[in-house]
Amino acid sequence: MRGGGGRALVGLAVVVALVAGCGGASEREQLVDDLESDFDMGPEQAECVADQLYERFSADEIDALRDAGSRDDVPEDLLDQLRAALTPCASAGS
Repeated sequence: MRGGGGRALVGLAVVVALVAGCGGASEREQLVDDLESDFDMGPEQAECVADQLYERFSADEIDALRDAGSRDDVPEDLLDQLRAALTPCASAGS
């Protein structure tokens, strides 16, 4: 995943929140597709991120991400969780 700091992190949080809010059996697949197209991730990295996010975030946390209008609106502990979710995937597919 390319650099971009906080904006990329919040952008990812928004994608996660929107996809997770859609419901349906294919929401994980939609997330993977969005990660590949919107965040320039390869298939393995996108799969890794999707797995990490679905394992780590509760419905309430997804709601908090969905309600955030900017990085400043996202609780710091939730940003920390998002960073932790991405860390194992940094070298996936490399």
